[in-house]
Amino acid sequence: MLMNTWHGTPIKGMGKYMGGQYGQWDNVMRSFLMSDYIISPNKYTTDIIADSYDLNGIYDGKILEIGYPRIDLIKSTDKQTMIDFLSQNNIKINPDKKTLLYAPTWRGQDANRKDMTEEFKQNVNLIKESLPDGWQLLAKAHQLVYDKISKEKELADILIANSVDTSELLSVVDGLVTDYSSILFDYYITGKPVILWAYDLDEYKADRGLLLDLD
Repeated sequence: MLMNTWHGTPIKGMGKYMGGQYGQWDNVMRSFLMSDYIISPNKYTTDIIADSYDLNGIYDGKILEIGYPRIDLIKSTDKQTMIDFLSQNNIKINPDKKTLLYAPTWRGQDANRKDMTEEFKQNVNLIKESLPDGWQLLAKAHQLVYDKISKEKELADILIANSVDTSELLSVVDGLVTDYSSILFDYYITGKPVILWAYDLDEYKADRGLLLDLD
């Protein structure tokens, strides 16, 4: 038995609705077709997956709308244990301050990913300059662009490693800044603030495409 857990409630274009080279989604489609079960968090995601990856009429498995097990970690992770773990990885969190996480998605296409290093650093600096007293910043780069960004020494004390589970990380976060990432839906269960910083909205819509109106 093969189970595909996928991830996220989609905001950006998926599969055949994603800008760029035709057929670049074939490996994902293959993974879905090989699965006996696909885990989905809601009917909206079920419909998007089935349509975007042309599963309708040919997928003979079952899509189970049962939520994502990883979301449970946001509420079940012990906060102090996570803070101690981050400290062991050179990320120091001041318990007397609130923590804001900056976690944007990547840019470009599967076949041509944009180097976001400078853009990421500039955005981090802008957020730092805007933080009110009593707040501290952490940053999480998308796993597809992390390798390049992780080489920047000036980010070493706030950049979360790819090896850190994002859901466990969200358990210690008091606010989230993101853009077109499905992390915003994951974090909604906390009831804490989410800021959508879509500074390149028109460009992103033209390049990747959006399934939802951010307004």
